[in-house]
Amino acid sequence: MLIPNTPMVYTMIAIDPGSNITGVSRFDIDVRNKKILSIRTWRIDVNKLKNDTGLPEEMFSERMIRYYKLRNEFIRILHRENPHYVAYEGPFMNKLQPSAYGPLVSVMTILQDALVQYCPGNPFYITQPQQVKKAVGVAGKKGKGVIKEAIEKIPELMEALKAGQTKLDELDDNAIDSIAVGYSALKLDIYQGVP
Repeated sequence: MLIPNTPMVYTMIAIDPGSNITGVSRFDIDVRNKKILSIRTWRIDVNKLKNDTGLPEEMFSERMIRYYKLRNEFIRILHRENPHYVAYEGPFMNKLQPSAYGPLVSVMTILQDALVQYCPGNPFYITQPQQVKKAVGVAGKKGKGVIKEAIEKIPELMEALKAGQTKLDELDDNAIDSIAVGYSALKLDIYQGVP
């Protein structure tokens, strides 16, 4: 039996990917009214993670070992946070840095595989970089601080960050971008049908 006015909460993990630094946010959302109850945000510095991959360093590239270190950390996050789904910022083909696209696709693939192994029924929703910027109102704008400035102007996000005891000023760009990724997924209403 449902208790009136009691939130039905589900959890989303939002990811701003990178092979060295990855931003992660946990959103707790009330399904009944789509209100974001809290956001906790952090970053993963892959270079500081213990190498628990089991891959022999003499046989695998440093990049491959980084991917698997990130994968193992992501699996730990999945077990700890128990999300209903994952929102992920898809890779962007930058004409000025085309070589960055391949590693971003590799990171996406390996994290998607980790989610499938953790819980095959949990959705892995990929939102495009322009959708992320549009959701927070900075489509077409460039610069490191534009996402942070936009988030500061969205009361719903600032209240949820406060509830999650997350201080925006203490976060790096990757962690801040992961907030925008999660918000974009919510704005696109992709969680319909999520239990």
